[in-house]
Amino acid sequence: MSLDMEQRRAAGTVAYRYQGLIDEVRRQIDSGALRPGDALPSVRAMRQRARVSAGTVLHAYRALEAQGIIESRPRSGFYVVSGRALKAPAYRYQSLSAARDVDAAGLIRTVLSSTAEQATVQFGSAAPAAELLPLSKLQRLSNRTVRQASQTAHLVTEPQGHGRLRQGIARHMTTAGCAVNPEDVVVTNGCTEALMLALRAVTRPGDTVAIESPVYYGIPLILESLDLKVLELPTSPETGVDLQAVEEITRQGSAQALLIGANHHNPLGFVMPDRAKKALVDLLSAKQIPLIEDDIYGDLTHAQSARPRPLKAFDTAGTVLYCSSFSKTLSPAYRVGWIASSRYFETILKLKMASSLANNGPAQLTLGEFLNAGQFLTHLRLLQHRAGVAVQRTLNAIDREWPAAVRVNRPIGGILLWIELPNRIDAQALHRRALALGISIAPGALFSDQLRFTHYFRLNCAQPWNDVTHNAIKKLGKLIDA
Repeated sequence: MSLDMEQRRAAGTVAYRYQGLIDEVRRQIDSGALRPGDALPSVRAMRQRARVSAGTVLHAYRALEAQGIIESRPRSGFYVVSGRALKAPAYRYQSLSAARDVDAAGLIRTVLSSTAEQATVQFGSAAPAAELLPLSKLQRLSNRTVRQASQTAHLVTEPQGHGRLRQGIARHMTTAGCAVNPEDVVVTNGCTEALMLALRAVTRPGDTVAIESPVYYGIPLILESLDLKVLELPTSPETGVDLQAVEEITRQGSAQALLIGANHHNPLGFVMPDRAKKALVDLLSAKQIPLIEDDIYGDLTHAQSARPRPLKAFDTAGTVLYCSSFSKTLSPAYRVGWIASSRYFETILKLKMASSLANNGPAQLTLGEFLNAGQFLTHLRLLQHRAGVAVQRTLNAIDREWPAAVRVNRPIGGILLWIELPNRIDAQALHRRALALGISIAPGALFSDQLRFTHYFRLNCAQPWNDVTHNAIKKLGKLIDA
């Protein structure tokens, strides 16, 4: 037997044992031998009983945890989930309001500055913890890449971005169903610059931009800085922006552009159905209204789900300006994002040259190598699995530790939960009391300057799971209950 055949047979045997362990635990739960709240055999005990490696047992347990069947508890082991079926946040239709000037900076600055000063458990952030990102691997690659490139890496001033990085981005976008020419890609300083360039390319000061409600709080800040008016659209936490509302504003001509996110939305977590994505793109294309897409969380689909297609995948007329970044998947510190648009390319490139001329050369070289060597997809699969486990683990803890009146979404991707409190509880007051305990959350008032979400908040699940994090969840539950 050849060595290659032996390796394949060995891999198949490991996979069989791994799946066999999963099936055995599920059978015991289904038969009632293991009941909600029961402890599973320890990794060591299961290893000895099943005659497999500890790694195989742990891999099987993690897979069951990602499916929401069992949960891990710090320094305690794995337990069968004892769920009470968490309810999703209620969707309350909001009628369209008139376009208005944005005034969001004051509250956002106050909340973020106090969070940075006081919080030790960062549930209020929107990025994965450093432990989930390949930072040491990127650092080694950066050292080697920059050394080989010598002075070129530090002197390069390509406004459009390194060709090799743009090729890697375009190739990666094909995995999401988008056929993008590398020549239509402009590398940016994070997704924020991409969104700013897109807005500047299709609007003028005083124009109105329609956005979701609630929306990531950075977007109103961008609109305010560009002297643009905002028009908030009713948005479902399950299916996304209300298409009837979009049709109404297009018929009235009350917005010059739309800016939305359709995949693993921040903060709602939804994925817009494909039929709704196509309908939205077709509607705006027919009216020649630009659609700016924020797809920064699109790659963070949990391991058991397929990567949802962006709005750009349905664009045949060039009306969608696609914006994203590697800040949520590789490193926020690299500040490497991009915008893809053929129709508005020349305008975007001129604006890019006028605003920041070029991007970080060493960072572009490093990420270009990481993408083109195939390392990004390998890392992404691991990150997607870990994100799914982190979200499920947090949901299990909330289910066990928080009052039953709390409503929580169950996203199939991303790292964020959108939480609805009973009406009597003010999320900003909860935020202040949690900060006094060293815990940050993002109160719902940040996500609309109309104070529509005062009893909602956003929570980031992608934190190291340990006693400190687990106790922070318990403390939040007690604060809510009180």
